[in-house]
Amino acid sequence: MASISLPRSLLKHLKDEERACISRITFFSMRDDKLYRVKQKSNTQGNTKINSYVLAANVPNVPIKKLDEPLNITFNLINQNASNLKCVYWDESPGLSPRWSPNGCKVSKYVPGKQIICSCNYLTSFAVMDVYQNEGEKENVNDLSIISNTGCGISFVFLVLTIIIHVCF
Repeated sequence: MASISLPRSLLKHLKDEERACISRITFFSMRDDKLYRVKQKSNTQGNTKINSYVLAANVPNVPIKKLDEPLNITFNLINQNASNLKCVYWDESPGLSPRWSPNGCKVSKYVPGKQIICSCNYLTSFAVMDVYQNEGEKENVNDLSIISNTGCGISFVFLVLTIIIHVCF
């Protein structure tokens, strides 16, 4: 369903004290993204939805960021019909609310409808986001605009008739 490949240079930039306290690297994968559920909407991007398992890897008590070699994460897609996919990581930067961020992650290989391989420079939680425009919302806005304009036109016609009848009598 998902896999992660760590680079050889993962622990290269750590200080001796940090290397000494490393006893394990933890991994987990989860289908249910309730821990990471954040509604993200941008005027330029549209709506987003997680389209993969959430896969996480970390070294307890040692933050690993800006790797020399990226790690590769392979995801199988949940919705095979997705068209605009982005690789993202869970960003908990100080001063910002936690969110999915594409910075430092990129799509390195994509097999449409099946699999995507992401390359990222961090050791954290990863997922694939489907960025989409909700076509139903666009149609509803257009329908409401047509109904509103038609109603205003009919009201205006009857207002003019009311004024004419009032002036005549």
